[in-house]
Amino acid sequence: MAHAAFINLSLKERPVFSTQISPKRQEYTISADLPASLELEVRESSDFGRILYFSVEDILSRAGNPEIEQIKEYIRQGHWTFLFDQDGNFIENSMEPV
Repeated sequence: MAHAAFINLSLKERPVFSTQISPKRQEYTISADLPASLELEVRESSDFGRILYFSVEDILSRAGNPEIEQIKEYIRQGHWTFLFDQDGNFIENSMEPV
């Protein structure tokens, strides 16, 4: 969720959504006007980190790890993630207890 929110926040141009309703035909259409290309603004890693931290703060507070304050700071800085390794590969069991 944090990755999707970060990408959404970084979009230079956003799609414009609309809904058309035809009571006579009893149908509706949802459409989107998309930009010609997908472009992202350059953002700081801490922008992602703040989103991720907001998402996991409650879980971290209950972790009971003696280094939890340092871990929280790494997350806020955007240096830690839970779903991807340092090469960007998805970690299938990233949230399972060790």
